[in-house]
Amino acid sequence: MKLKIKRRKRDSKRCHTNFNTNNHRKKIFVSLLILQRKLVMFLSFHSLTLK
Repeated sequence: MKLKIKRRKRDSKRCHTNFNTNNHRKKIFVSLLILQRKLVMFLSFHSLTLK
């Protein structure tokens, strides 16, 4: 990771691609969070119905 960052600092175009990948990671992270919340809601709902 550190080597990649050093390379990207030299090249402006690579910096731009790095920015895009960061945005992509943020989107994935947010989608994962939403999925996790849905799972928790789903599991809690089922535990209530089972009781």
